Amino acid sequence: RFTLHTEDTVFSLRNYHAFLHQHADSIQTFKTRQQKAFEAERERWKIGNVQEDSISDEGILDEPGMQNEPDLPEGAYAISSDVTGTVWKLLIETRQPVNAGDPVIIIESMKMEITLSAPVSGIVKQISCRQGDYVFAGQMLLIVQEE
Repeated sequence: RFTLHTEDTVFSLRNYHAFLHQHADSIQTFKTRQQKAFEAERERWKIGNVQEDSISDEGILDEPGMQNEPDLPEGAYAISSDVTGTVWKLLIETRQPVNAGDPVIIIESMKMEITLSAPVSGIVKQISCRQGDYVFAGQMLLIVQEE
């Protein structure tokens, strides 16, 4: 359901190590945040406060699962994530016009960027995620009303 973009290139271990050194602070910040989130999730499981399909204060589903898509009016199309990952970029805003095929959201999953595109031309009616949100495969992210 999506087009995966790949590039032929040559891997340079020297350049990779330079990249890691250059971005060491942001990498450590991310790893620290990731570890805290993991520990908090484990603690919630231990104390039994996780309810199926409940949403935490951060807007992240506490337990994996598909959200129920709302009944959409005629001409409305839901765009769902194809993969589990993080909303890397929101390229649109509510009430913004889009054309069929326009990129609307970029999901980062396993170090890959996956671009979700508008299925029809229309107006963005609802955005159900924020940049940085963790999303699951099949989770509805936005609704486009066809013009």
